[in-house]
Amino acid sequence: MLSDTPNAVDIIYMDILMGKMNGIETVKRLREIGCVATIIYLTTSDEYVFEAFDTEPFYYIVKDEMPVGKFKAVFERAVESLKLKENDFITVAYSGITTKLNLDQIIYFEVQNRIVTVHTAKTNIDYYEKLENVEKSLEDKGFIRIHRSYLVNCYYIQKITRTLMNLKDGTELPISAKYSHSVQQQFSKYLLNI
Repeated sequence: MLSDTPNAVDIIYMDILMGKMNGIETVKRLREIGCVATIIYLTTSDEYVFEAFDTEPFYYIVKDEMPVGKFKAVFERAVESLKLKENDFITVAYSGITTKLNLDQIIYFEVQNRIVTVHTAKTNIDYYEKLENVEKSLEDKGFIRIHRSYLVNCYYIQKITRTLMNLKDGTELPISAKYSHSVQQQFSKYLLNI
């Protein structure tokens, strides 16, 4: 069940017009529980395209207007996109164990007394490192520094104010005055590039 393992699948084809809950609401719920799957909407209408955009879909297909060749091309592009994502990871060593973490599973990094905690939807991992080094290694990978103690994955950002950031999992983090202006700039740049 996806609620137990939200990232058990890589690509989800989602119809919009369904029974009790429409496809967009379904995807919103999946995103809330940490699902980062590639979403391709299938529908008979283009009237929901702007509403669907809020769920960060890969593509929006209007069934009657999509030739078979184009359908195949969209699927192949989705697979290629996933292959590129697989190369986006960091390696962390802790308690004699080295682990590879995909960047799209990392919600944020937190540092206290030179111990960095990697927060993911499933677990938290502590290891020794400077947050500056982590930040440098993730340059141009969709992570932004919001505080001397926090480095956040832009994908999981729900809302930003001048002093606070709310994440999709309900976490609220402080934005320090030092980073406030750059946070807005970097997040805007991220949104333009997705």
